[in-house]
Amino acid sequence: MVGVLAAAVVGATAGAATAPHAWRVPPRGSPLAQASRARRGRTCALVAVQALAAALVAARVGWDPVLAGLMVAEFSSVWLSAVDLHAHRLPAFAVYAATALVLCLLVLAALAGHEPRRALAVCAGAAALRLVYQAVSVGLGGIGAGDVRLSSLLGAVGAWGGWHGWILATALPFVTFAAVGMAINAIRGQHGGALPFGPAMALGLLAVVVLAG
Repeated sequence: MVGVLAAAVVGATAGAATAPHAWRVPPRGSPLAQASRARRGRTCALVAVQALAAALVAARVGWDPVLAGLMVAEFSSVWLSAVDLHAHRLPAFAVYAATALVLCLLVLAALAGHEPRRALAVCAGAAALRLVYQAVSVGLGGIGAGDVRLSSLLGAVGAWGGWHGWILATALPFVTFAAVGMAINAIRGQHGGALPFGPAMALGLLAVVVLAG
């Protein structure tokens, strides 16, 4: 319980420290700044989500070498999904930096546990899911370049949970995105604007950690 609370505090603190940077990313096609009251509301929401997600990860994983990598993955995906909701874009540098750090931490955790095959699986899972997203982007559309880049992080975390974790990481974002899109269209009675895909990927990553371990 103490570890879960500590993780929640760490997540909330990190969210509060980095939230202002999320709102500095200019929205696609509009450089106008948002109202300060709206920023405060989004910051509070992001801090709360970061705390809850960090607590869930810590409760599921416990004090294990992989905890650091999964915490960074959770924090990065939630922060990037907030940016995607705000600006409808995923900054390439932030995505690449988060992916590289998570890959390194997961590989080190696998090697520390004397599991070289899992280290290879993590790298292969990252590459394989990126290929899947690239194919979907080319064949069906609707997937942005930022989503394709972020898929490597999602694939690495999914592969840590085994083949079933990787399949869950692959399928759940698309299912979630489709369900939310249909619900919004049903409520509005018409097609709304484009929905960002980043939040669905963040939810998929958290689900992989909680359900697949």
